[in-house]
Amino acid sequence: MQNPDLERVDAARRGALYRAWKDEEELLRASAHPDRPALVPLGGVGAGGGEVALDLDAPFLGHPTRQTRDLLKRAGTWGLTLHEVRGHLAMDDSQALAYLGAMADQGLLIAPGSGTAADQDGGHWKITADGVQLGRGTGRKMVSRARADALAAKVVTAARDINADPDSLWWVKEVRAVGPYSDPGREQLLHVDLAVHLSPRMSDQTEQAKAEARMEDDARDAGMTGLVRDMVGYGHWRTRLALAGKGTTVRLFMLPPYIEEGTVLFREDRDLTVSRTTPQYRKPEPSTVGRCSWCRRDLPATRISRPGELRRSSPIALCEDCQGLGGVSGRADDYQEVYPHASYKALKELKEGGAFHDTGCALCGRLPATGQQWWEQWSESEEPDAVLRLCQVCPGLLGLADRREREQEWRELHQSACLTGMHAILREEAGLEPFTVPARKRRLPRLTEFHQQILEAITVNGVVSAADMDRIDHAKELYRKRDWWQSRMGHLLQHDLVTPVGGEWRRPWSRMRAMDDEERDLVRKMRELHVPGPVWNGTAVVEPQPPADWVCFADQLKALADKHDRLALGLREVAQSRHV
Repeated sequence: MQNPDLERVDAARRGALYRAWKDEEELLRASAHPDRPALVPLGGVGAGGGEVALDLDAPFLGHPTRQTRDLLKRAGTWGLTLHEVRGHLAMDDSQALAYLGAMADQGLLIAPGSGTAADQDGGHWKITADGVQLGRGTGRKMVSRARADALAAKVVTAARDINADPDSLWWVKEVRAVGPYSDPGREQLLHVDLAVHLSPRMSDQTEQAKAEARMEDDARDAGMTGLVRDMVGYGHWRTRLALAGKGTTVRLFMLPPYIEEGTVLFREDRDLTVSRTTPQYRKPEPSTVGRCSWCRRDLPATRISRPGELRRSSPIALCEDCQGLGGVSGRADDYQEVYPHASYKALKELKEGGAFHDTGCALCGRLPATGQQWWEQWSESEEPDAVLRLCQVCPGLLGLADRREREQEWRELHQSACLTGMHAILREEAGLEPFTVPARKRRLPRLTEFHQQILEAITVNGVVSAADMDRIDHAKELYRKRDWWQSRMGHLLQHDLVTPVGGEWRRPWSRMRAMDDEERDLVRKMRELHVPGPVWNGTAVVEPQPPADWVCFADQLKALADKHDRLALGLREVAQSRHV
């Protein structure tokens, strides 16, 4: 008889898998498309691929097609409401109703109730099958037949490799070309649709479930599962990933044994199922120790590790408070940022209960440590918020700065440097090799017509703030939170399209003006040379001095910014006089 641990794992997977299949079948029936095979996606691979190719920038119903697509994509079971359209497209009630009516005329929506004004104002506009298809539209370009053949050949090669690997928990019985790809006359293809018959490696279902559970436990222990939610099993997911990768062009579908559809690309004539017996499965317990590696207090602590390193045997363990300070609260495999609640809680303990250690840093006990005054973020008092003896790293973990006037950008860089230093010190003390976080290029946010509205307002008025845009909204009877506009201002800041007036902090709620091309060029040159602020240099948190060229560029930028500030403020006075 199965043990309770395995029964719970297996029953949850089977129940969730059945629900997922039923949902997919309903989706296929509700939104059939001639270019989509009438097959269930293989464990989710191919379920999210766009069905039709669209020019997302082309006008449609008076707006870019992208906005209509995004609206229809977010329409769930209940459809769309007037409030959602009004907020998403920055329209008043009459404009939003006209837009919903236009979509209904196009066959994308069904008007609510009897079609009266009251029903249309408060009801849900149901999405149709055509609306579902448009919501699935993609701006991705089609691929040529030669490129599609090359992708299919990669899948066939991967299938042979999977079958030759005895550790693979699934093997590939057959691969067929289905959908538009099975038609040799189609030269341009949006997807390469393949139907795959996967078979479990073990002949005994119980042994197969035990092997899947053990593989998932090992992957989770090494921090390799991430946010994967898979009901078939981790081994099944790894097999699908080895076949098709993470791209969106290749879509995999389930191939039931009784289906003879499409063209056979690969078939395994051997039966690769094996009979194997393994020990009884027991779900591993969380690995804890009795002492925290950072604050060095005798508290229950959970072992943490980097992705690829085994967590059960990790020599580093953090208590609940220090997990938040170290950016690993909830997940011990990805260090992103210090959690504000953890900083507040630890700082409150230190201020009310006193230092955790009699010597060295009040938080971690390490040397050297200096007693001095500290200010919290957004502190409005000239008096310090705390007087503590801290090391170089702990101030950033606690959200403290040595001066009240430290800018937000400096504080964020300081916190990042201290977080890097914390984990570097922990690894050095544990005798582990240093870990270098790979540099990742940050993706800039996509700009929409709302960002264009802000730029146009700045062009006309010279200087505009998020509060100004909020007032314009209220004048049009659009009630949107001010932080909605602040986030859009932040996007424009990231693109170097606007800049604060008068050298104010680069906050989204500052007064903004358009950035000149010459200014933008100087800013990017300065950024390539040096980014002011604290960094972890491998041994300490330091603030490097800028190079001479950077200082020269900064002086040029200051003079240029002053000139454009005066011009923008003059334009604002002219614009205000027109409205008087």
